[in-house]
Amino acid sequence: MESSRSKKARNAKKRTVKRGKKPDNLDQIDNGIESDNDSIVSSSSTVLSDENDRNAAQAVDEIGDDIEQVLIDNLDSATAKSAKERQASLKEIKRVLSKKFISDFINDRKDTVLDISEKLLKRGQAGDKAAAAALGSLLCIQLGASSSLHVYQTLKPLLITVMNDPSQAMAARSSCASALGMCCFIGSEELEEVIECMKALRDLFTKAVKEISANGGVMSAAVLAWGLLLTVASESAQEEAIENTIDKLYRLLENGDLNLRLSTGEVIALIYETGRGIDDGFDGYVDGLHDLLKDLATDSSKFRAKREKKQQKLIFRDILKTVELGIAPSDTVKFGSEKVCLDSWIRIRQYNALKEYLGAGTTSHLQENFLLREIFHLGPPVIKQDLSSKETRWEKALHNAAAEKERTKIRSRGRENKRAAAAHGF
Repeated sequence: MESSRSKKARNAKKRTVKRGKKPDNLDQIDNGIESDNDSIVSSSSTVLSDENDRNAAQAVDEIGDDIEQVLIDNLDSATAKSAKERQASLKEIKRVLSKKFISDFINDRKDTVLDISEKLLKRGQAGDKAAAAALGSLLCIQLGASSSLHVYQTLKPLLITVMNDPSQAMAARSSCASALGMCCFIGSEELEEVIECMKALRDLFTKAVKEISANGGVMSAAVLAWGLLLTVASESAQEEAIENTIDKLYRLLENGDLNLRLSTGEVIALIYETGRGIDDGFDGYVDGLHDLLKDLATDSSKFRAKREKKQQKLIFRDILKTVELGIAPSDTVKFGSEKVCLDSWIRIRQYNALKEYLGAGTTSHLQENFLLREIFHLGPPVIKQDLSSKETRWEKALHNAAAEKERTKIRSRGRENKRAAAAHGF
């Protein structure tokens, strides 16, 4: 009996081990816990991603002294044969240039960056061309007005060719239209250049009216780029451009593309603000325009999404106030001890155009970039306080503790003196 019982016990033990092998040591147990925790970490990744987004503006600062080497390495591989490697390098270059103002470093390598942008606009794939156009704009933003003329002159014909080519991808055409506006805004020195680019952009968003569904993004980019150049044109050029364009913009408001409607509405408000700056009696009359703007500001169509209607109403109410009452929206962007007041459609258009390229790095560029500080009348950069000279939290705590100890000693001596005086009858 004893032997049969022991045999059953051994067999039961074997079955237990087979079903789930017992760990031989604590390391295996720890490994099992870690594998379980992997699912917990992955489930919380969406929460962590929000924190990562908030810290995006500091991402390049963490590169520290290696930032120049990072750029050199990515510039070398920006024209690699592998499309994946090429796009990754272009993305990294754009990220660094948007986050950090490094004009001295870029000025020494501007020909290299320009050559990359030029080659990819000529022979690159759709993604390459979109990235190359944005890279050209960022190069101009880094170099400033005085050093961007050659960049603009080199890229202008290529940008116009790609944006007008219906066989190109919409992302590439949109990026080229935006880049044409930005490069001309910064780099052109002659009024004729501004007029020529405005005409090219107007032709793009007027000729494709019948194909809005397929070209909405391209037309929206062209409208906003045209509006950006309107802010720097001469008064005579502005008058002519407004007269030749406002009725065409009216037709774009009637289409079903939300982004195109919003872009067009913003530029119409910019037109009214600019027109009244030239002539107080400007009314920009287009039959049916005011009624259409009112409809868009109070749209309750059931076929539009709720979020879309809310966004449209919010923006078109500001547009309608400008058209009817001459009142522009006002906002303030604060950074450090400084601020930029966006109290006109002109400033709003210029700020939004720059922010499109700089993203989370806009604040850093407002603080340090001479071009942006000149555009928004901020004056020379404010000298930053040396953070290394500040006390750390631990040093403050020690300092406060020592001060409190000294105050306690003084109060104790004071009480002892009072008691001594009372004892002697003083």
